[in-house]
Amino acid sequence: MSCPLNPDNHYWNSVLLIGDIMSVSWWPLDSYYMADTTEINSSDSIISVLLARCGSKPVVISDCGVTTALIPERDDIQSEFVRNTFLYTMNEPQIEAVGYYYLADFDTTAIYYQQNLYLTYAPEFLESIKSRGLLDSLGNPKPAYDVYLSMLDTVCVHAGNEEMQLNPEISIWPNPTSDKLFVNGDDLRFYRIYAASGQLLAQGSFRENGSHEIDIARLADGAYILYLISENRSPENILFIKERQP
Repeated sequence: MSCPLNPDNHYWNSVLLIGDIMSVSWWPLDSYYMADTTEINSSDSIISVLLARCGSKPVVISDCGVTTALIPERDDIQSEFVRNTFLYTMNEPQIEAVGYYYLADFDTTAIYYQQNLYLTYAPEFLESIKSRGLLDSLGNPKPAYDVYLSMLDTVCVHAGNEEMQLNPEISIWPNPTSDKLFVNGDDLRFYRIYAASGQLLAQGSFRENGSHEIDIARLADGAYILYLISENRSPENILFIKERQP
């Protein structure tokens, strides 16, 4: 998206609409090779721009990730990027797959190779290239690794549920949320909340049409599936994220 070789916040606008499938990489880095937190916080709008540029063609995000280098005050930045990537792509049928290519950090040999490949020996590049994985160089998991596994479980659960979006008026907000989840839609009767493992955690009923409020304060931080049951429509399931306020 925005890389040191060609920093461009409108990179999607340069997409060449040739071929049958659009394959892109997404590494939100600034010109100093560090994580671009503004871009990560705007993941939803960035994905929307990507889809708009690709028209109706299937999209594959072949590899994506972010560095943790030199951001001690944001040691959760990788976790946030993983959550946002899943959150804003898994419900988009046009996006066929998302790959995290750099699972483990580079070793010394690989770092030198990357430096020679890009002909840059800046200290920032060195720090960035050696901290892009979800595991450290010894194979120990970083905080984002557990988030990554949790989101994979969520995808599996989500893919196994019936997903017929027959009621476009249904929406939920805010997402992510910390204590309450609001649901807007007509003819809604019941709801259930499932963990990524498939365990039923909560359920209840709706009393009237319009906006409904669900208290999720007691849930632990993580990803969940909201299963909505309507009177005359197929059930709908929507992914939402519960997380504490910063």
